Amino acid sequence: MVQKGRGDMFCCNGCGNRLFSLDARYDSGTGWPCFFRAFDSSSVATESLTNKKVKKIQVKCKRCGHHLGHL
Repeated sequence: MVQKGRGDMFCCNGCGNRLFSLDARYDSGTGWPCFFRAFDSSSVATESLTNKKVKKIQVKCKRCGHHLGHL
């Protein structure tokens, strides 16, 4: 994920799809970029991942499937 334009938009490294705007970013205290909403409904997709002990939700670019992180 890279910041584009005047630094107010975060876009996918893989395809350039607009993912998140700067006004949706918050400090989670982890050092990772965190957002409370996607740019629009065509920006990101989620997928449930489950192994024997842990259930996670993966967030990825809706256009190219590039991994963005977990919820």
